[in-house]
Amino acid sequence: MDLSVIIPVYNVEKFLAKCLDSVLNTFWNGVTIEILLVNDGSPDGSLAIAEKYQQEHREIKIISQENKGLGGARNTGIKNASGNYLFFLDADDYLINDQLTVLVKEAVHSDLDILEFGAKRVDLNGNVIDEIFQYLPTQVLSAEQYLMQIDFANSACNKLYKRDFLLQNNITFFEKTWIEDAPFNIEAISKASKVKAASNIPVAYLQNPDSITRGTRALSAQRKFIEDSIKVTAYIDRFSNFHTLQAANLKIQNRVATFVAGILLYILKCDCTKKDKIGYVHQLSKQNLYPCHYKSPVLTRNMFLRFANNRVFTKLLGSNLLSIFK
Repeated sequence: MDLSVIIPVYNVEKFLAKCLDSVLNTFWNGVTIEILLVNDGSPDGSLAIAEKYQQEHREIKIISQENKGLGGARNTGIKNASGNYLFFLDADDYLINDQLTVLVKEAVHSDLDILEFGAKRVDLNGNVIDEIFQYLPTQVLSAEQYLMQIDFANSACNKLYKRDFLLQNNITFFEKTWIEDAPFNIEAISKASKVKAASNIPVAYLQNPDSITRGTRALSAQRKFIEDSIKVTAYIDRFSNFHTLQAANLKIQNRVATFVAGILLYILKCDCTKKDKIGYVHQLSKQNLYPCHYKSPVLTRNMFLRFANNRVFTKLLGSNLLSIFK
C-alpha cells in the first residue's frame, strides 16, 4: 500500500461526501491507496454516510472509537494504517486535482520522511480566498537544513509522512488538546533525516465561519485553550536545543517566542479573573517560558514580549507576579 488517507470523522455530515468524492475521483495512476475513516464518536449522521461509501468502495475502512478528539483520531489512524505514507485530511477539506499522486511518487522515489506542500483556502461556495504554504521546491534536506531554510507550517494536513518513520520514533499527536499539530510537526521535522518541500497545491482547506476555532469561546473553552497552549509550547521548547547547529535551534526558539507572546496576549484578553490570569503566568514561569528570553520573528509579537518581560506588564495583572523577577 502506497498511501493511507486518514480522515477523522466528527460532526461532518455536511462535508464528508464531498471530501470522499475528491479522494475517490483522484487519478492515482498506479498509486495504491486506502481511506481510513476514524469515527470519533460522531453523534450526527456522519457514520451512516461513511458506511454507505464503504459498501461501494473497497478502499474505505471505518474504525469507530469513543471520542478522543482530532489528535486521538489521527493517532488511531496511524496505528491502523497500512500505507507506506500517511496523509491527514480533515473531513471538511478536499483534494482539488491529481497533484497528490505526483507528491506520493516523489516521496517514494526519494525515500522521504516528510514531504511538505501548499494548499488553497476556500469559502463555503468553493471560492478561493488565497494560497498558503507556498514553497519553492527544495532538494532533499536534513532536519537542520530544513529548519534553517524553510518556514514550515504547523499544520499536519499539508504534508506526507512516512509511516515507519513516525512509528519508529513514537511520534504521536496530543489527544483532546488545542494546537496539537504544532508539537507533532516540531518533533517530526526535528527527528527526520530526509525532508523536502514542493510547490504543488493538491488540497483545499475550507474556511468555515461556524468553526469553533473562529467563533467566540465560552470561558471554559478559553481556560482550556490557555492551558493547552502552555502544555504544547513547553513540549516544543524541549526541542529548542535539540540540534547540533545553533541556527536550527534558533528557528525553534523563534516559534516558542511567538507562541508565548500569543499566550500572554490571550491571557490579557481572557474573561477569567485576575487571580486566574496571575496563575496562568505562573504556569508559564514554572515551565521556564516566562519571562521569555527568545525572540519572535513576528515584529509585533517581539515588541509585545519586550513589554511583557518587564514589571509594567506584571502590574497589569497583579503584584503577585513581581516575585517572578526576584
